[in-house]
Amino acid sequence: MNTISLKNVNYDHQVFQEKVLIASLKQHSSDFVIFDAKTRRASFTDEDLFYAHIAGMDSFALGLKVANRLIEDRVFDAFIEERYSSYKEGIGADIVSGKADFKSLENYILDKKEITNQSGRLEQLKNTLNHYIVQEAYQSVNA
Repeated sequence: MNTISLKNVNYDHQVFQEKVLIASLKQHSSDFVIFDAKTRRASFTDEDLFYAHIAGMDSFALGLKVANRLIEDRVFDAFIEERYSSYKEGIGADIVSGKADFKSLENYILDKKEITNQSGRLEQLKNTLNHYIVQEAYQSVNA
């Protein structure tokens, strides 16, 4: 398992660098990336590890290009701003500032008459990210 630090929050993940999507997102949101390759049941020779490292580095290279374009184009900025806008006022601001406690949160939710859920638009975000990956891969091949 690899330990990945995402803005001071630690998660343990088994990372498969051949997935450009993961490589792109990690480089878009992480302070650093840990690179590793492991033997598998059917792939255990030195040559297998050699090719695993090549595939991993290729994926991280493409992921870095994609992450750079996402940042330059500010693709996710408006989405993030809208998604977390409730943390700028009211109970959300109290949570962020540390003023809210369990009692105030309980009172807040008990006083709510109706709770409205909003879509996280995950499918739209994945499609946008995939578009950038395909576009960058195509440009890399045709460069």
